[in-house]
Amino acid sequence: MNRKIASVEVSEELLLRAEAAGIDVSQAVEEALQIRLEAVARRDAWAEENREGLESYRRYIEAHGTMGERLKHLRRF
Repeated sequence: MNRKIASVEVSEELLLRAEAAGIDVSQAVEEALQIRLEAVARRDAWAEENREGLESYRRYIEAHGTMGERLKHLRRF
């Protein structure tokens, strides 16, 4: 895999602790980015898989309001 130098800002304390613990900061950043990208892919896949249902629910709320809005007359305070 080709590598590219990237400049990132990290808290000084965190960087010092990582270096003291022998953590390869470049590798840690790469691993964290991979984890985040996988999470984004799962989120996007879930949104696409549920797009129709979410849109249907949005239309229902627009037409009928939320349950809280429909029951607000029951509030005492």
